[in-house]
Amino acid sequence: VQFEELIKEVQMLRAELRTR
Repeated sequence: VQFEELIKEVQMLRAELRTR
């Protein structure tokens, strides 16, 4: 399992939520 990919997706989602 690649956690780095998951973390990257989570960070992107978090950034989108913050911008909103």
